[in-house]
Amino acid sequence: MIEWVVERLVSLMGPIATMTGHERDLRDHAIESILSALHETEIYYHDLGHQQHRSLATEAQLSRYWAGVAVPLRRLDQELAATCESHAHYWPDPDQWSSDDIQRLCDRIEAVSGAYQMLLTPKRYCASTVNTQASLRITAPAA
Repeated sequence: MIEWVVERLVSLMGPIATMTGHERDLRDHAIESILSALHETEIYYHDLGHQQHRSLATEAQLSRYWAGVAVPLRRLDQELAATCESHAHYWPDPDQWSSDDIQRLCDRIEAVSGAYQMLLTPKRYCASTVNTQASLRITAPAA
């Protein structure tokens, strides 16, 4: 499921990038929430990829991060917001993933985080959103 969320975030880059005026606060809040959730998820999966044991406490915290992402996303993508909110009730079981799957997910999350970071600094956002979205289309790990 986390793979689907990451892919859906890629598809939202265009609508988020074009928000202006009074929508700017919503956009910035959405981006900051997304970046926090992606960053913490990347750290956790990176640790798992290096043979660390699962942490129920960390997974609970990740659930709260993703539930927090749901609020600003509701106006942009209700299905994605509902999926993020569902993480408040459970976290995907990473035990079934290989180290390679975890590494691919971490790489994917890092790429998506970088793209969203670019949205917060529009002066440096030179490439078109379409090109950025296309460059982010990487095969996600199999669940």
